[in-house]
Amino acid sequence: MNKVMIVTGGSRGIGAATARLAAVHGYAVCISYLRNSRPRRRSCRT
Repeated sequence: MNKVMIVTGGSRGIGAATARLAAVHGYAVCISYLRNSRPRRRSCRT
């Protein structure tokens, strides 16, 4: 089974840390953000 996690507010702070930790543990992570896309670019890797 594939593991997938959706993290709201995943571009900064606690959300970004949660998304990174989930990725390290093998999850495919989808993050969302409301206003500022700049931190998202640092959080996302393909």
